[in-house]
Amino acid sequence: MNTPLFGRDAQLTAIADVLAAGKPDHLVLSGISGAGKSALLDSAAGLAVRNGHRVLWAGAHPLEQDYAFGLVRQLFQPIIAELSDADRAALFAGAVAPAVAAVWPEPGPPAEAGDAHFAVPHALYWLAVRLAEQGPIVLVVDDVQWADEASLRWLAYLAGRADPVPLLLIAARTTGMRGGQEALVDQLTGHLRPVAVSGLSEPDVAAFARAALKAEPEHGFVAACREVTGGNAFLLGELLATLAAEDVPPTEDAITRLAEFSPHGVSRWVLTRIRRADPDASAACAAVAEAMAILGESAFVPVVAAVAGLPEETVERAADLLSHMGLLRGLAPMRFAHAIVRGAVDGEIPAGRRRTAHAQAARVLDTRRGDAERVAAHLLACDPIGEPWAADALRRAARQALHRGVAEPAGRYLRRALAESGDETTRVVVTAELGRAALSVDLPSAVAHLTDAFDAVVALPRESWPDRLFTATVAKDLTLATGASGNFSMGRDVLDQVAAALGDSEPQLVCDLEAYAIGAGVGIPGFPHEERLARLRERAAAFPDSARLAAALTAHHRSGTGTGRERVVEDLRRAWELPTASAIERLGAFAFCAAGLCRADEFDLAARFSEALVAESSVAGQPMFAELGHALHGVVAFHTGRLTDALDEARAAIELRDSLSGGHWPASGWEGHLIRVHLARGEFEEAERLLSAAGEPETWQPSYFVNWLLHGRGQMRSLRGDLEGALADHLECGRSLAGYDIHNPAEIPWRSRAALANHRLGRTGTAVELATEELELARRWGAPRALGQALRALGRITRDTDLLAESVAVLTDSPAKLARAYSLFHLGLAHHRESRRADARTVLTRAHRLAHECGAHRLAEKAAEAVTRIAGRRPNAPRIGLAALTAQERRIAERAAAGAGNRQIAEELFLTLRTVEQHLTSAYRKLGIDGRRGLAGALRSR
Repeated sequence: MNTPLFGRDAQLTAIADVLAAGKPDHLVLSGISGAGKSALLDSAAGLAVRNGHRVLWAGAHPLEQDYAFGLVRQLFQPIIAELSDADRAALFAGAVAPAVAAVWPEPGPPAEAGDAHFAVPHALYWLAVRLAEQGPIVLVVDDVQWADEASLRWLAYLAGRADPVPLLLIAARTTGMRGGQEALVDQLTGHLRPVAVSGLSEPDVAAFARAALKAEPEHGFVAACREVTGGNAFLLGELLATLAAEDVPPTEDAITRLAEFSPHGVSRWVLTRIRRADPDASAACAAVAEAMAILGESAFVPVVAAVAGLPEETVERAADLLSHMGLLRGLAPMRFAHAIVRGAVDGEIPAGRRRTAHAQAARVLDTRRGDAERVAAHLLACDPIGEPWAADALRRAARQALHRGVAEPAGRYLRRALAESGDETTRVVVTAELGRAALSVDLPSAVAHLTDAFDAVVALPRESWPDRLFTATVAKDLTLATGASGNFSMGRDVLDQVAAALGDSEPQLVCDLEAYAIGAGVGIPGFPHEERLARLRERAAAFPDSARLAAALTAHHRSGTGTGRERVVEDLRRAWELPTASAIERLGAFAFCAAGLCRADEFDLAARFSEALVAESSVAGQPMFAELGHALHGVVAFHTGRLTDALDEARAAIELRDSLSGGHWPASGWEGHLIRVHLARGEFEEAERLLSAAGEPETWQPSYFVNWLLHGRGQMRSLRGDLEGALADHLECGRSLAGYDIHNPAEIPWRSRAALANHRLGRTGTAVELATEELELARRWGAPRALGQALRALGRITRDTDLLAESVAVLTDSPAKLARAYSLFHLGLAHHRESRRADARTVLTRAHRLAHECGAHRLAEKAAEAVTRIAGRRPNAPRIGLAALTAQERRIAERAAAGAGNRQIAEELFLTLRTVEQHLTSAYRKLGIDGRRGLAGALRSR
């Protein structure tokens, strides 16, 4: 029944004010069960409709906490179902496309969908924005404490954004009830303005009684009503309705009749109401109520009938009786009038009968081809059934959850599917699926499950293998998982084992396995790259895409040895044409391409590959590639003099790595890269903190990337004055890189660092030998950054101004701005030593300006101090211009200059409208223009 709203003026005023304001100011109504929150939501919805809003309503249910995006689907499906096919296609176009997986009942083949872990929340946001642009929208969510994890994350994502969109969220949370995602509920409600819904006061109870009983209540009666119900609006309404039906006047003589309505006796009261139904129908009413409590949102009449074991006509008659008693509302699906009623019925079901009922519900829903995740929810609540259909349903539910971008429920479904799988082959397949699901959220678990699956497959007789493609896929997935955790050797071994078993029967599949093995070889000291690459190129010659991948892997290796730069760049560039259908192979190639192109100073192209790694990893369901993309984009930003961006990208890579590992992963190269960024920015305490947290080298993640960490520690030791320690680190870095067949100083200039340490220790001969060796290698490679750094190191050691001038000349037209700033600084110091004061001042001023643009505060300060010593005054702060734009500001400004609107930019770049506006405002200020019209000209000034 609808509880009248007495004593809720403050809450209704808060709701009315928010609706009238028309700006994001979301609310959460909080109170105990029965306080009147749902009635307030009803009133809010009615007021919203009268004010011209569309209302999207959803109510969470305890059974459906594992149902990924279940609450979101309740919100959006009705309004989307009203659209024509053409309007629906337009709504889901562009950035909104991934939202289809979460909200529409026919998402397409799950096997092709991938994991939209990153894209779906963004797409759902833009779905809501597009709908709101058609007219203001209010999202109403009842019982948010029972919401599923994916929906809670999205609602928090929505509520945390401050875009000026006509979209409001009003939620109700029952205090004292804790679902499985309490931390996420707290996170969501932290973004919402709290509106308390407490017990009714005595004057409110008096008004309620007066309206219900059509008489003036006596004070003692009012006080007793409030005492026995605690001011609970639902219980008070039911108490008064019962008294009215029995013509009991509101006098003090009626007080003895009130005890049965206490909150502690609510279950007894509800069950008594059900048993007091028509004597011929009381058993049916009880069975229907019990089936409804079990089924939740699946409680449609035919399903309730099947679960309760009753004819549909009997269920409909029982539903009419329950509705007449105020305990039930609606038939599609059938719902209890209040959570108190549902809780009372549910609490009386014995545990054994509950498990049996959930098993029957799962069977009925599966037979009727019900939603796979709803079937799975019932299977999780009952004992293992041990029948093939149960395992199949759980696996379908897992694929559906992954398709919607949520891996955690998929893991729960698959773990239960193992208990339902009888034959060994099915168990192996499910274990592999469980490992693949964990790849995007929990790498240690992925390694464990995929190892179990692989070991089980190869232990079977060859003729009993599930199929060759399956076995190869398990090997590939296991390689990704073990490689991300630093165990590259294990990945190579399983790949070689499967390739040997396949022999010549599957030549293209063997090519793919060989390519994966070579990729794993990057992390294996002494790996025979040349031999394995030659074999791959021979095998891949008959398959164009495999040949392109083989060429890219070869080019990456040669970028490490430092030979054939032009051919390397061309072969890496061609990898962009790899097909998107082979998503994992394409992403793996992109990672190698970005690394190789950084060594070649092809930073724009490297940025393109690294950005694609981040963007495409969400579609492929492999966030480890997003980790690589952020890290490599940080390398690009560092060398091109965008240290703020480099800092952000390195941190993003570390956060992703830690999220995949549960926060217990060893330090890797990303910390080393972050250390050198902090040092360039003059942030020594931050660098020290990172280095201290990284621990000793034997605890670091084993791969060639970790040499960045060794290099970073060498730089720190040098700055502390520990020259012997710094020298040891740089030489060890060189020995380690040689083990990976990396000799190109463009990767890490360890020789010049070691040379400078030797020079400061008085070992000039050794210093010159190391610096000369690096210069020869850099000249052979031909990339300006490596060459400029080598010239600078040798020039500093030999005090040769010509070498320093050559270093500046080599870097003058190079995008390697940070290296150029350092070379300018040391050339300026050399000019000063030679008493060329004017030249020194000019060059050092250029160094100061460039260092300032890069964000290299330590170098900028040193250059300013040098200019002050020479000229007697500090150089002026550089004018802020194009070079001061961050990478994100540039991307946004370029799109705006090309004519894209703010919303289009926000959709394309996964940003909020406010973020776009803020970045454009910052760009206008830095470029010295008044607005969008000046962007094109300002950007052309490059």
